[in-house]
Amino acid sequence: MMKKSAPPKKVMPKPAIKMKGLQWTKVPAKKLTTTLWANLPEPDWDWMDFKTIETTFAMPEKKELGGGSGSGSGGGGDGGGSAKPVAKPGSVSMVDPKRGQNCTILLSRLGKLTLEEIRDGIIAADEKMFDLEMVKGLQNFI
Repeated sequence: MMKKSAPPKKVMPKPAIKMKGLQWTKVPAKKLTTTLWANLPEPDWDWMDFKTIETTFAMPEKKELGGGSGSGSGGGGDGGGSAKPVAKPGSVSMVDPKRGQNCTILLSRLGKLTLEEIRDGIIAADEKMFDLEMVKGLQNFI
């Protein structure tokens, strides 16, 4: 019984620049012998425009943080120093994240009450709405 050997490795042109990854699972060479891919002739790469493929699927260049080298007319204040990263616009939190999460958990125990109902319950010291544990928890946030 003769064992089938793996087909010779195909010669592929290498790109001149780093390319984006292609998400696929490579078929092991041993399994290729039983597929139609093993019997294909060596492709003729002359018809393919590799420059277009390289520009289309090139890996984007990483932008370097920290600005340029700072050479030029020293100390004019025109951006020659180190650049600070620009903060992204978004929400500003005035509360420590852990404390904020604890407050959210505590308030979620109140269910679907509105802020006015919660305020009125605190002012009236409603024992049905606020048990001893809830009052102690609210005390921590005041």
